[in-house]
Amino acid sequence: MAISLFAKTRTGTRFRSAECLKKSCALDLPLKTNRFVELHVIGDTEQMEGNGKLSFLERAWNAGTIHNHCFQKILAAADDDGIFFYATDINEGEFLTDYIVRNDPVEPRTALALSLDLIDSLVEVELHYRLLLGLQLENLMVVLGNSAYLTLRIIDLGLGRPEPRGMNDFETTDLLADVSRQLYYLLAGRPYAVGQQGQSGSS
Repeated sequence: MAISLFAKTRTGTRFRSAECLKKSCALDLPLKTNRFVELHVIGDTEQMEGNGKLSFLERAWNAGTIHNHCFQKILAAADDDGIFFYATDINEGEFLTDYIVRNDPVEPRTALALSLDLIDSLVEVELHYRLLLGLQLENLMVVLGNSAYLTLRIIDLGLGRPEPRGMNDFETTDLLADVSRQLYYLLAGRPYAVGQQGQSGSS
């Protein structure tokens, strides 16, 4: 599992682009000398079993080619003295859980619009099925877009977890179920739980 200092502190730990990013990038993406980035530490050589290193770098490269407002942008991925990590822009948003606590549930039309936007973005990156297998929607962020519209952003691309086997068995219904749970959370202000009062059936 990736150790994201930003996610750990929730206030943001910022790093200047390190020399190791410039000399050992897996992605051919420019990094300005004094640019602030977030570093997400994946693990060390001992934790990268078998083809783990290659899998991480390949998936990070795939993620770096995605230009979509609902996905955290991967700027670079590297191995520096046996430590594997990737770099992203600073996320200036707020965790969805904190947003709901501070603002209460959102209006139905807003919740539906956010969910549909998320689904459209997932469909757009469907060709990157290796990334879709590892996506986690539990830690979504709420960000304010350029047009002052709210957006849900996926920050956990699963790069810190071993790549699942049986990739041909991938089912989009799993991700749609996750989106449905997030829609419920936006509307109700509490996580979906089977057997919870006012609910019936399973997720």
